Amino acid sequence: MNMVSIEVTGLKELIKQVEQLATSRELEEADKKALKRCGDLAKTEVQKIMPKSQDVSKSGRKGSRTFKHAADNIPIKLKKVDGQLTVIVGWEKGSNDAYFYSKFVEFGSSKMPPSAPFKRTFIRERKEWDKIFEEEYNKLLEKLR
Repeated sequence: MNMVSIEVTGLKELIKQVEQLATSRELEEADKKALKRCGDLAKTEVQKIMPKSQDVSKSGRKGSRTFKHAADNIPIKLKKVDGQLTVIVGWEKGSNDAYFYSKFVEFGSSKMPPSAPFKRTFIRERKEWDKIFEEEYNKLLEKLR
């Protein structure tokens, strides 16, 4: 839902080493692996705090109910945004699929305040994501030596 960029700043020296030794393709593969792991972690954490109705048969808009909770159907996709590889966890702001209402949980509406499970997850898990990038870059460095 929220587009948040992650800049790995505590790993500058490691990144410099990897960039000197690795090809751009090897570096992109390490980034993909790290972003996938970060996305999976974020999805798992958001699922824990995203609200769920007591009766899933009454969730969503009548006529387009899926009889599943949005929290159990959070999409993850890797794509390039402005030339940068990015992981998107959740629904993009313009999404209009069966779980469109999850935007209101994140951003709020005129009748309810935002609960922002994605933003809260981002704040809580940011250090863990740095560790994931460090692990993936160290794996690549070991492979290159």
